[in-house]
Amino acid sequence: MKRARNQLKKDIVMIFIAVIMIVVVFFWNQGIIASRKANVRYHIDTIAQYKIKDAVNDYIEESSEWADLFIDQNGQFNQKFFEKSYHKPAVLRINLLHKQQYHTVYQTQNTHLKEPIQLTSSQQEAMRKSAQAMLFGPIENICVIYNPLYYYNTYNEKVFWGFVCFELRFPEMLEMVNHENQMYDYTLTSNHHVILASSKKQLQNPVSTTIPLANTTWVMKASWKGGWMNTLEYGFEALIVALILFLIYYFMHVYGKIHENEKATAAIINNSNDAFSIVVADGEEVVICNKGFKHLLQVHIPLTNGISFGDYYQNCPLSFHEIIENGLSIIDINNQSKIVIRSTMTSWKGKKAYILRAKEYDPDYFDSLTLLPNQYYFEKEAPSRITTMTNGCVAYFDVYQMKLYNIENGFAAGDLLLKHAAFVIQEIFPQDLLARFTNDRFCLLTTTEDIIMKIKKVNEAMNQFSGLSKANFKCGIYLITSGDTLTIAQMCDRAKMAVDSIHDDQDTEFRFYDQKLQQDILTEKYITDHIEEAIKEKEIKLYYQPLVNTKTKKLIGFEVLTRWQSKELGFLNPSRYIPILEKNHKITKLNCYVIHELCRRYQEISTSLFPVVPVSFNLSLLDLQMADMCHYLIEETKQYQVPHDYFHIEFTESIFFKDKEKMLFEIQRFHDAGFDVWMDDFGSGYSTLNLLKDFDFDLIKIDMEFLSSNTNKSKEILQSLIDLIRKIDEKSLVEGCETEEQVQLLTELGCDYIQGYYYGKPLPLNEALANALEKHLIEK
Repeated sequence: MKRARNQLKKDIVMIFIAVIMIVVVFFWNQGIIASRKANVRYHIDTIAQYKIKDAVNDYIEESSEWADLFIDQNGQFNQKFFEKSYHKPAVLRINLLHKQQYHTVYQTQNTHLKEPIQLTSSQQEAMRKSAQAMLFGPIENICVIYNPLYYYNTYNEKVFWGFVCFELRFPEMLEMVNHENQMYDYTLTSNHHVILASSKKQLQNPVSTTIPLANTTWVMKASWKGGWMNTLEYGFEALIVALILFLIYYFMHVYGKIHENEKATAAIINNSNDAFSIVVADGEEVVICNKGFKHLLQVHIPLTNGISFGDYYQNCPLSFHEIIENGLSIIDINNQSKIVIRSTMTSWKGKKAYILRAKEYDPDYFDSLTLLPNQYYFEKEAPSRITTMTNGCVAYFDVYQMKLYNIENGFAAGDLLLKHAAFVIQEIFPQDLLARFTNDRFCLLTTTEDIIMKIKKVNEAMNQFSGLSKANFKCGIYLITSGDTLTIAQMCDRAKMAVDSIHDDQDTEFRFYDQKLQQDILTEKYITDHIEEAIKEKEIKLYYQPLVNTKTKKLIGFEVLTRWQSKELGFLNPSRYIPILEKNHKITKLNCYVIHELCRRYQEISTSLFPVVPVSFNLSLLDLQMADMCHYLIEETKQYQVPHDYFHIEFTESIFFKDKEKMLFEIQRFHDAGFDVWMDDFGSGYSTLNLLKDFDFDLIKIDMEFLSSNTNKSKEILQSLIDLIRKIDEKSLVEGCETEEQVQLLTELGCDYIQGYYYGKPLPLNEALANALEKHLIEK
């Protein structure tokens, strides 16, 4: 019975709304009709006044002036002058009636009236006295205008001369009516005779305007095509009304469902083994408190309507406002037990509310700073949740540049940031399992629904909190598949691998763990684990690229590069393995091998038919930090009796900013030992003239990017750099030279040396020497 009464109330409300909608639509239609009538009336008034009436009057006024132009003081008509001066496409024929005789002075090839319309004597007399024109027709789509003509004789007396008669093609006169009319039908009548009509259909409820002409009045009527409101428009309005009524019914139905869902939620909470309570924010009214929550907060009074949080939870030392402000709170109940309360925002009966969830506090399971569960609790709790989830995933959050934030703002501010981070993630993922793993890293078990949008919301909130310091999250995501056999720890590890892979990518917020990432990780592991084996098995090959003097066009040396011919991975370019070796602190093993091989091969080269030229190779800051490279190079050259001027040591410009004092010391050691030191890639990154001021180089290698932009500006900068290097008594070399035009340009700019594919790409030694011989860079 109760459900039937509720349904009856809903039906009555729907009927009332439907009646209101019909009334609103009726008055809406009346407004549309009135607007359209006003629009049409404005159009036909404009046509009547400025097109039809003015067109007729123009011919009348124009003919009135003919006496001055074409009739002399003796009353003679100058027809030759008239024919040269006059032409109107709408005019078919012009007749002059002088002394009761008709005389045609102009006519076209088109059809016109066979005989002029004859004026009666009374009509002539009336026009002479009134000096007014008369309009006849339209007859056979032709309109005829008679106008009396007067001229001034030699005594300056106004003398009646005769009449001019125009025959006008009426449709051409009114061509603009048909052209401009798009939305309405019209008729033009004279004495109830239809002159012109856009359609044979009878007009419905038309608006009209009158057109007063010389001796008659025309009437123009118009109405909206298809009626002021057509069937399609009525149907569209009916559809809109039906849609609105459906939406109202739908939202009433949804609201009813929400109400039912709230009842279901209340039933679930009351029957749950966990401790839950729901509190409405407005008035802090407690609406639900289950047995578990009562037990933990030691509540012994009944829950009544309207009771506030403070009155009901009298043993809680924190206010409701403090609990929702903290997000997670540890509270002491009567000095007997500690519990953790977590608040999550929700709604109840259309009002803002909070779900409070309480647990007994155990320091072994909770993080003391954020009060989140720790990694141990997460890995214990997550497996049981995964079994009931669909489309689950593990999201691993890492606060980007947390160390920098601590340096700029202090550790206390850093702790506040981490607490806020925990609060934000919980706020956006209220029903999911979140834990703080280590320092600035959090792990979340959630679903993939809107996961990217939620991550972006987390970062928006973090950016607002951190201000100019811009401390936000990067996130790695591992998707849990059906029947996934990985442990929760392994899932977390893969999500961590995903976030670690974008750690240095400032513009990327998240990454999924996928097959490509897995392959990249396996490749990195292989390179890291097998570099020593690759050196031992001679998989690392030395490649030589020529350096050429711009003036003599002769070889002055080689830059030595490496390539890895792996049995497992195939041919590897340096970009594949050098960053990985640097990241894992194994680059020094590779560079020591290069030095050893160059020294060992020196004896072989020196006894060949080819001239011996110096070689250059790169060292990194890591080499200098992890080994005494200068001492190692001296020992190797001593063992194989290699002169020190055979080697040029290259350092990329970026490493000089990382440890200036270390680099100053090491460069001086290399110079003292007799080795040349070159700066590589000058201009590729954060170049500064202080480098040239503070460090002594024997040669500056200018980055190839200056050649990629063929503009006057880049040429001017390149010229200035080359001139500057020459003035500080150092040599210049430009990389990336690929065309004869670039060779010519660098020669003209005064560059000392050139390196690039124009003279040869990196090749094994024998092939590089053969290439140099072929290009006449060397002689045997």
